[in-house]
Amino acid sequence: MPLGQDAASSGSDTATPVLARCGPATPAGRPARAGIESRKVRFNFPKPREAPAAVPRAAGLQGPPAAHRPLRRVAAHPTRALGKSSVMEAKDLQEELTCSICLDYFKDPVSIECGHNFCRCCLQRSWEPGGGQFPCPECRQLSSPAALRPNWVLARLTRTVRPGRQGPVPPGLCGRHWEPLRLFCEEDQRPVCLVCRESQEHQTHTMAPIDEAFENYREKLLKTQCDLKAKMKEAMRLHDMEVKSVTDWQNKMKNKRLSLSAEYAKLHRFLAEEEQLFLQRLSKEEEETKKKWNENSLRLNQIITSLKELILEVWEKSQCSSLELLQNPKDLLTRSENQDVNYSLEDLKVTSVCHIPMMKEMLKQVQEQPGSFETEIEQFAETLNGWVTTDDALQELVELIYQQATSIPNFSYMGARLCNYLSHHLTISPQSGRFRQLLLQRCRTEYEAKDQAAKGDEVTRKRFHAFVLFLGELYLNLEIKGTNGQVTRADILQVGLRELLNALLSNPMDDNLICAVKLLKLTGSVLEDAWKEKGKTDMVEIIQRIENVVLGANCSRDVKQMLLKLVELRSSNWGRVHVTSTYREATPENDPNYFMNEPTFYTSDGVSLHCS
Repeated sequence: MPLGQDAASSGSDTATPVLARCGPATPAGRPARAGIESRKVRFNFPKPREAPAAVPRAAGLQGPPAAHRPLRRVAAHPTRALGKSSVMEAKDLQEELTCSICLDYFKDPVSIECGHNFCRCCLQRSWEPGGGQFPCPECRQLSSPAALRPNWVLARLTRTVRPGRQGPVPPGLCGRHWEPLRLFCEEDQRPVCLVCRESQEHQTHTMAPIDEAFENYREKLLKTQCDLKAKMKEAMRLHDMEVKSVTDWQNKMKNKRLSLSAEYAKLHRFLAEEEQLFLQRLSKEEEETKKKWNENSLRLNQIITSLKELILEVWEKSQCSSLELLQNPKDLLTRSENQDVNYSLEDLKVTSVCHIPMMKEMLKQVQEQPGSFETEIEQFAETLNGWVTTDDALQELVELIYQQATSIPNFSYMGARLCNYLSHHLTISPQSGRFRQLLLQRCRTEYEAKDQAAKGDEVTRKRFHAFVLFLGELYLNLEIKGTNGQVTRADILQVGLRELLNALLSNPMDDNLICAVKLLKLTGSVLEDAWKEKGKTDMVEIIQRIENVVLGANCSRDVKQMLLKLVELRSSNWGRVHVTSTYREATPENDPNYFMNEPTFYTSDGVSLHCS
């Protein structure tokens, strides 16, 4: 049958168009191939028409013009049956089921007026804006978008062929085209085959040979691995530092909690003792008042009894006869006149007053404004003279100043100066002793427990060290006036400091040794001068003990350095300049040793502060 002749003119049966039964037809000049599973497929080949020369290519169209590409069409009308069918090879079948635009299996295949088949989406991408006619990507024949017809047979055939390749894909082959993976797509970040590169999906993508991409990314991954290891090392270092910081903070919080508990426990004990003393004072005042009231009541009862007897005697006398009445009546009258009610009522008051809160406020002012000591101390002593009028009140004042001076490091110096001033200006002088005697008795109570305190726990040692430093300040500031007006220091404190140094050095723990260093820096020069005047070598013995501690004691390196610097300081005569002042009053300008015995101040943790 000639090409282009329909089936009706040849007398054959009406044939179903091949578009409804099969996929794309073979291009002109290619041998005809039969369908799958030996199905005979009949193709009609309409006479090829040349594409108009003036028709422009579709927008976005890739590849050579239709004149240089093989023609693949499926006829839309029945044609005569082909010759004997043959089995199509798998590769040829793949080509027939592949869209010539995206180079992938058909997806929603459609036929256009010229008979060629394409994916619907591929055609839509190649249309020019406006929706007019477009040239066929294969033959360049113009077609209208309204003439698109779904090719259901081709779609079913594509779905039939696809499952055969949905099994496990061999390594190194493309899952779509079963071609070797030879390229790497930078945009999709995956290996692709050569067919994928020609598809519309990868037209604008950057490709690189797979070996080159492998070396490139392997080098980047190794470099990234090194960078990550460095970051991990830095993160671990920061983590260790954070753990150490948290541990130190927890230890500080623990120590602070223990310190606060100890301070408040001491304050509670002090308040409990003060409460007990005040209650005892009230009880004593109550007993004395009751005793006095009983005495007054007894006296009034005696007066009342005497008056009753006189009244009865006068009445009896008045009832006597004239001779009996005139028997010495003047004696009775005289006794009656002399019987007088010589008694005055007293206003009973509670004389015991607790001045602790007010005294604490005054001490707090001295602590917060040490510069006001010289101007306020006189008024302070005058106020205390008005409050401290009993033995109990004086003991209460001594205990309050002692507690403040040993619990607040920066108040030890001001407390010692305050004690010296009050010892000379408090007017009360009870039987128990004056202010200085009561203060020394209070210090002696703490001094007698020195050996146990130096061996005690951390809290006990801390309280003991505060007492030692306060005693050193007291030794420097407490003045004792002799009968000839000469001012001297208390020898009992000098002896006490020597024994306290022995207790500290006999228990060479770090905090004990630090306390000994502080005490010697504070009082070393004065103690050595006093001992030299008496021909004693106590300071030489103390320095020798310190050197032995440095050599043998198991103390920290920092503490040993402190001890060695103390020995060096003593060897330089405690840093004093060997110049004797010729002025009657020493000043910073005329005496180079003026600042040697200046007070030592401490932080809230007991660390000494030095002027820069």
